[in-house]
Amino acid sequence: MQSAWAHHSFATHYDSQNEVEISGTLSAVKMRSPHSFFEVDVVTADGSTETWDVEAHAVPILRRLGIDRDTLKVGDEVRIRGPRSRRPEKLLLFGAEINTSNGEQFEMLNSIRRPPERRVSDTRNDVDGVDRLTGIWMTFISGQRVADSPMPLNAAGKAA
Repeated sequence: MQSAWAHHSFATHYDSQNEVEISGTLSAVKMRSPHSFFEVDVVTADGSTETWDVEAHAVPILRRLGIDRDTLKVGDEVRIRGPRSRRPEKLLLFGAEINTSNGEQFEMLNSIRRPPERRVSDTRNDVDGVDRLTGIWMTFISGQRVADSPMPLNAAGKAA
């Protein structure tokens, strides 16, 4: 028996064409699965403070990247870059890169990307089974609508 990995689409929540960078102080660190979250207090140009939510990976992936409960703590100064939420009213981004004040840098998105040769349309003779399912499942994203998906929406999905 083989296992399979699946996850909801990153593109439904974040706009990879709208990357932002914030700098501020960690005011909350919530390391958990399936997603970790950090809150960062950012001082704006007018001197007020706004709190950004930063989504990150599950605890096992963070550990593989070298991040544990002692790496990022409330009160630490950080600089975080990543794609912003598709909902512009939310101060939310996915932490693609996290930089600490002591010079540590953690690249978050490359940790889950597959090499480009591993696609759904993989036709190599030496690849079989679940390995054919890894890679990119969508070919076109416009706003939050997906076209040309190999997994068409059912009636409930279309209604949602």
